[in-house]
Amino acid sequence: MINGAIGFPHAITGSLAAGSGNDYVRGIQKNESVEEALSLFQDNAFSAIDIGQFETNGNMGYFVNSLGMGIDAEISDEAERSPLKKWFNFVKVGKLIYLFIFIKKIVTYKPSCMELIIDGDRHLLKRLFS
Repeated sequence: MINGAIGFPHAITGSLAAGSGNDYVRGIQKNESVEEALSLFQDNAFSAIDIGQFETNGNMGYFVNSLGMGIDAEISDEAERSPLKKWFNFVKVGKLIYLFIFIKKIVTYKPSCMELIIDGDRHLLKRLFS
């Protein structure tokens, strides 16, 4: 959503809690229900937030509250594609798929390197896990 709105400097965005994470709703937007989220638009109760920018393999993107890279991203990607996720969800323990894949990845993951630029200062991370 943020990547689509980034070209519109006066865009107002919001989020409805859905799925298993909801970090943005819990940590930044701070509402408990759909009604509360919708009231933010009706009451003009919005505020500016920082937006992060990333580039990987020549592709640029933006993020709001977090950006998973390294082992985080591999775990999330595999969890979303895993046929086991439906089974975990069926037995009402959907979040455990991430723990299951984390345990598998912790012994097979190969750390990578990354250049991180924060406010113009460059940092080279040589053995990045997350």
